[in-house]
Amino acid sequence: FILNGLNTADQLVAKGVIIVAAVLLQRQSLKSAT
Repeated sequence: FILNGLNTADQLVAKGVIIVAAVLLQRQSLKSAT
């Protein structure tokens, strides 16, 4: 997961955003399943 032109801190922020988005999407899919 290396993005050109981003330093380490920006990469960590990007990973965090992706993880949070994935968790929110998973929770929404679980809600709709019930």
